Amino acid sequence: MASANPSSPLLLLNNMSNLMSTKLDSSNYMIWKLQITAVLDAYSMLDHLDGSVPKPSQFLTTETGIQAVNPDFLIWNKKDKALLTLLYSTCSSSVLAMVVGKSSSQEVWNTLEERFTSTARSNVLNLKLELQSIKKAGNETVSSYLQRIKTVRDKLSAVGVHSDHEELTHVILKGLPKEFAPFASAIRTRDTILSLEKLTVLLQTEEQSMNEATESLSNSALAMFVSHNKPNFNGNQGFNRGRGRNSYSRGRGGGGRNSSFHQGFSSPNASTQYHPQYQQQQINSSAPQGSQTTFQGKSERPTCQICWKIGHYAIDCYHRMNFAYQGKNPTTKLAAMASASNLHYTQNTESWLTDTGATDHITANANNLSPQAPYQGQEQVSVGNGQNLPIQNIGNSQLHTKYYQFQLKNVLHVPRIASNLLSVHKLCLDNNCSCYFDAKKFSIQDLPTGRILYKGLSNNGVYPIQSPMFIPAANKTACAAHSISSDKWHLWHSRLGHPSDKVLANVFPCFSPNSSSKDVKVHCHHCLAGKMHQLPFPTSNKTITSPFELVHADLWGPAPVVASNSFRFYLVFVDEFTKFTWVYLLKNKSDTFQVFTQFRSMIDTQFSLPIKILRTDCGGEFLSTPFTQFCLSKGILHHLSCPHTPQQNGAAERKHRHLVQCALALLSQSKLPMSYWSYAISTAAHLINKLPTPNLGNQSPWETLYHVSPDLTHLKTFGCECFPLLTPYTSHKLFPKTTPCVFIGYPLNTKGYYCLNPTTNRIYTSRHVLFNETVFPSLKHSNTNSADSAASANSASADSWLQFLLLQHTCSHNTVDISPSTHESSAIPSGQCPNLTVSAPDLAAPCINPTEPNAVSVTALTDFTASSTNPTEPNVPSLSTMPLPTGFTDNPAPTPTAHASPLPANTVPNTIPDNTTSTDIPIPTVVSHPMQTRSKSGIYKPKLTYAAIIDYAVTEPTSYTVASKHSSWCTAMDEEFQALQKQDTWSLVPLPSSKNVVGCKWVYKLKTHSDGTIARYKARLVAKGFHQQHGIDFNETFSPVIKPPTVRLVLSLAVSLNWPLRQLDVKNAFLHGTLNEEVYMIQPQGYIDPIHPHYVCKLQKSIYGLKQAPRAWFESFTTQLFHLGFIASNADSSLFIYTENKIIAYLLLYVDDIVLTSNTPAFLDTLIHKLSSVFDLKDLGSLHYFLGLQITRTPSRLYINQAKYAQDLLKKHNMLDCKPASSPSCPNTRLSLHDGDPLPDPHAYRSMVGALHYLTFTRPDISFAVHQVCQYMSTPTTIHLAAAKRILRYIRGSFNHGIEFTPGPLSLSGYTDADWAGDPDDRRSTSGFLVYLGHNAITWSAKKQATVSRSSTESEYRALAIASAELCWVRSLLKDLGIYLSDPPILWCDNVSALAIASNPVFHARTKHIEVDFHFVRERVLRKDLVVKFVSTVDQLADIFTKSLSTHRFLELRRNLTVPVP
Repeated sequence: MASANPSSPLLLLNNMSNLMSTKLDSSNYMIWKLQITAVLDAYSMLDHLDGSVPKPSQFLTTETGIQAVNPDFLIWNKKDKALLTLLYSTCSSSVLAMVVGKSSSQEVWNTLEERFTSTARSNVLNLKLELQSIKKAGNETVSSYLQRIKTVRDKLSAVGVHSDHEELTHVILKGLPKEFAPFASAIRTRDTILSLEKLTVLLQTEEQSMNEATESLSNSALAMFVSHNKPNFNGNQGFNRGRGRNSYSRGRGGGGRNSSFHQGFSSPNASTQYHPQYQQQQINSSAPQGSQTTFQGKSERPTCQICWKIGHYAIDCYHRMNFAYQGKNPTTKLAAMASASNLHYTQNTESWLTDTGATDHITANANNLSPQAPYQGQEQVSVGNGQNLPIQNIGNSQLHTKYYQFQLKNVLHVPRIASNLLSVHKLCLDNNCSCYFDAKKFSIQDLPTGRILYKGLSNNGVYPIQSPMFIPAANKTACAAHSISSDKWHLWHSRLGHPSDKVLANVFPCFSPNSSSKDVKVHCHHCLAGKMHQLPFPTSNKTITSPFELVHADLWGPAPVVASNSFRFYLVFVDEFTKFTWVYLLKNKSDTFQVFTQFRSMIDTQFSLPIKILRTDCGGEFLSTPFTQFCLSKGILHHLSCPHTPQQNGAAERKHRHLVQCALALLSQSKLPMSYWSYAISTAAHLINKLPTPNLGNQSPWETLYHVSPDLTHLKTFGCECFPLLTPYTSHKLFPKTTPCVFIGYPLNTKGYYCLNPTTNRIYTSRHVLFNETVFPSLKHSNTNSADSAASANSASADSWLQFLLLQHTCSHNTVDISPSTHESSAIPSGQCPNLTVSAPDLAAPCINPTEPNAVSVTALTDFTASSTNPTEPNVPSLSTMPLPTGFTDNPAPTPTAHASPLPANTVPNTIPDNTTSTDIPIPTVVSHPMQTRSKSGIYKPKLTYAAIIDYAVTEPTSYTVASKHSSWCTAMDEEFQALQKQDTWSLVPLPSSKNVVGCKWVYKLKTHSDGTIARYKARLVAKGFHQQHGIDFNETFSPVIKPPTVRLVLSLAVSLNWPLRQLDVKNAFLHGTLNEEVYMIQPQGYIDPIHPHYVCKLQKSIYGLKQAPRAWFESFTTQLFHLGFIASNADSSLFIYTENKIIAYLLLYVDDIVLTSNTPAFLDTLIHKLSSVFDLKDLGSLHYFLGLQITRTPSRLYINQAKYAQDLLKKHNMLDCKPASSPSCPNTRLSLHDGDPLPDPHAYRSMVGALHYLTFTRPDISFAVHQVCQYMSTPTTIHLAAAKRILRYIRGSFNHGIEFTPGPLSLSGYTDADWAGDPDDRRSTSGFLVYLGHNAITWSAKKQATVSRSSTESEYRALAIASAELCWVRSLLKDLGIYLSDPPILWCDNVSALAIASNPVFHARTKHIEVDFHFVRERVLRKDLVVKFVSTVDQLADIFTKSLSTHRFLELRRNLTVPVP
């Protein structure tokens, strides 16, 4: 079939514009496929796309074995290319990008099928949902409604989903409004199924009938009661529709037997309550009343007198019980109770009659309206006897009763009305109340509070409201003298000294709230200036149904007294549902976020419930970026109180008061110093949680949370005397078993008690404790003055003092110093202390203060290690440092001279300053051995065995063991681990057999600002990639990065085009890459899962250190960029370009550092927002520090330098104080491979040269010198090292040099030069080139040629060819960026022979040995893609890249390359 009609694809291609109405885009695949399938099927070409016609082989082998081209393949290929062109012509530009690279029509067809199948399926589902949800609008015609349904049905049919007639009928009837309910019922009861066309005709007929009926009644006056002379056809069933069931004229009058209008208003037999919120409309308060229509005895189609529709009677109307319904087009206002002949209540009365049949408030007295305006409408009030009364004015009013003031809005002034009428519906709607009626009385009740606003009695069948507060104008002469205008109100308000509204109304009743003054008055600014106060706080109406649905939190502190365990703050959490309280003691406010994450993890683990809402004040500790991002990531709503409004966080504030008051009471009874407030607060929280509270129905928070009654048997009196068993802490068996201590609280995770030794300030944790709960031994304050301390110290001898200190160190089990110098965790929950113990105590050598020769201080130091005996029992004792006495009275000892000598510089004595706190306690008498020792004689020899302490706050640790002892690095590791968990980097699994396991380690890095200050501490979990095996857990590893010339080119364009430059950083970038291989890694140190310690991590995402990690991250990020509309540059795969709707944007990617620029700044914000939704980005603002480049931008220039990088390099190699050099290399000299002695350790040389090579990013002046030293990396010598240091000396004198970009013309030019046979070892030449874009240098190079040149012409021509290739690459890069040059690039060369070879085909004898591939320069020149010109050697700027120049020549050329950066 394919060969029968080979021209059909071409014919079809010519007619495609007429056959295809739409082009394929991202939303119309099914429509497009339907059209093109039909077209291709008609031309018998569909089998070519679906694979029915196989592809013929390209060659045929004859019997002789000769291959020939298959003619069938040529026909098939021609048809395929035609079909491919046909498919391309029906695709939009965005779809064409999806099929780039596909070579056959079948590949394109299958790619589009696979790409849009999922989208089409979701579109089918959306169309079905749309079809089911179509409803007929109020004013919409039936034809329009059916057309909308047909449109959606046609869309479904186009995608292959067909709907039967029964389903469509159901959809049509379901979307019809209530007016079509009888019609819908009739259609549903039919036995046969109607087609869509028949149903359309019936619906249009029904619509026409309804419109005719509506038009015939549009001008008729509605009345609640028909005239009394209407005939009554039988005694039981009247046609005057009343409240009864058997009447056909809608009204309110006698609905019973023989009822008529003059029977009056009968009271209901049962009480009814009126609630406006259950009504559907707000204008009317009663149903539309029937018209004065004569009953037709034999009507073919009856008319309903409620809704005025034909086809049913009023008794069958579903609007019959809807008292708010007025009909489709009500033309009159309704007054059910009033008539012009009603003389029971006159206009002079102050009563208002409640009327459930009135649609509006009506009054005959215009003075009741304030303000009033002429009524502009055409409506009239229809009263019960059928009369229509005109409306003159409309306005607002107020109805004053004894206990309440009702607001009456839009009151109608009808002079001929006999009584003031209140519409019950509008009264309830405007005042948010309900009305209750029975046979004898009625009442009005406030809905929100349930308060009774008014009570009244029925009178002659009606329900009047008496209003004694209405003030007739004729009886108020005082008000007659004063107008109630806004000016008069403000005048008397100012005259009387700005009194309140009530006081002013008592003086002048005309200014009472019922008058117009309330409406015209605005807030007086002077009153607000003098009387403004806090507005009342309403009672919270939020209902909490489960624990942790709402958690209150607040930070208390800093405490006026630092706690004995160094705490200054505490953080409280209160659960709104259970009222349970958690207290966490803090040393710093900055620990709040870490504590909250721990609290949230505890709640999640222990109760398996999420924290839904967190309510705090707007303190800085709750507004930090990590805190906010954590709440957002966990779905926690963070409610903040208004500034300076602690009442909005009242639950936490009241809890503070409760805790502090309880703690003060405990401290007062215990007589403990105020420094023990932390223990009192913890104990108070422990007790409050176990006490019943009225807020929980006299249940305790403990019982509400844990559903068990709290155990109170273990509670003891805080601060009482206690006796713990101290046998484990004594040095021998003759020591007492216990000593009197003070009970100071309960451990959080241990069943025991905290006991404080008042003599040693040591804290014991024990369950073997006896209590004297009526004895309170108390403690003296630790900050006693020096005189008291000296007096106490002088009472002891030096010998007993030192013996006492030695005995203090004999007990080393489970003790810890709680002095401020102790290394404790920064945040400890209430009642919980760290699991620490003391081992191997050492006594620090005493140090004599030179200014006070008699003052000697001794500090006991303790090494803390984790307890291995009982890790669950956190024993927290205390050692208090005590100063030695200033004078010894009993056994004075000479001061050893060795103490006065200063300590070595590399030693840091672990001593506490002289102002160390001490306790005023007597020194116990200690029995010592009779042996005489140096210590008993006061002879001491300082042990200078101190190790130099490294400050890891400014130094990077090398191991986890070191880093884990410092909170800053621990926080950094926690952040890294949380990021790994957030990205689902791995899952813990058992180690499969025969699988390779990769190790991991923590790597630490100090991130600094450009000025050298520390920005943050960064910890990175790095996999040991050298454990990986190729082909098993990695394959491809290559990942491109942006090229330096590309960076410089984009920055130059941004300056020339005046575009903004933005910088982004991707946090944990490699964690966003997905692994294709199966990789297993051990669990990270310090974060081993306690439940599965032997499991390994199966990596789902890439991690730093893996060989394929950069490639996985690059693929992940570029895929997202392609979805956003970016395309990769062909010249540099790490440059991405976006062009759409006149918006141009460039994106540079270097691993996880991103630079953005665009001609539309708003697009950059949108792009950053979209990328942030996928990756964890940090917006660094305007570009200022990128890849070690310091970027400074002014309105007209941009400077780039690497001053900080250079300074760090000099500091690393101890060259900061070296003598600067004027040039980077010795003039007119070349290095040789054999000069000098080999270096014993070439590692430092390689590190130095590698760092210098990166410095050429912004320093083209050192390119040649660095190129020279880079050639000897394998076997460097002392001469080479001296040359490298010469470069560092030159950098020392030119720190602030860099390159400068200025706006200018977008033209390309380049300089090229060569040093023929300059290398003394292999006589190869050195090529150099420099390329400018406008006035800005964007790329340069100094490189030795690959082969030896036999002449200078050859070397110059090779250099010319290399520079030409670079220019071609730059031009292609500009083309990708959308920059097209009007003039070809100019390449300047100082060799005439090379220019001649490039320009014309001569000198064959001199050029035939040059490789042919370099002749592409000549082709470029002939095609006018390149212009080569001659430049004098004096003006040759590329000379600096080929040889060592004299200082004068070097400085002359440097001025064209670099500038000092301000």
